[in-house]
Amino acid sequence: MKKLLLILICLFVSFEVKSESDDLSGKKLLCKNNVLNLWEGYKFVSEEEVINYSYWLGGKVIVTRGKYTTSLTQIKLTFHKKDLVPPKIIDRQELKSGFLHQTLTSQCRIFDGNFESYYKNLHEKDERELKSKQKI
Repeated sequence: MKKLLLILICLFVSFEVKSESDDLSGKKLLCKNNVLNLWEGYKFVSEEEVINYSYWLGGKVIVTRGKYTTSLTQIKLTFHKKDLVPPKIIDRQELKSGFLHQTLTSQCRIFDGNFESYYKNLHEKDERELKSKQKI
């Protein structure tokens, strides 16, 4: 009986306990990587699906659908089927993001706006700034 109890305790400890806040549906995060000058928006559309909006300075917005899983400390985002690109991780306490097993370099914040209009305005601002710096 003691062995059975010990086995059950070990199994319970080995599986990460999910919290009720695992369904992030309707929530949005906006992350900025100052090193790469990259903006990334994450729109959680269901209990497991997320949409990523990526934008580099002067570029276009790239929209990618993916999956996410959660734990008590992080959100794991996967956007490629064949694992050619490592998953992205968002720290739930610090709201920092980056690739799995790397330093989290992007700072995130909760976002209440519309990604399409936000990125359109950002692109127009970047375009004006780049044009003002042209020398020829």
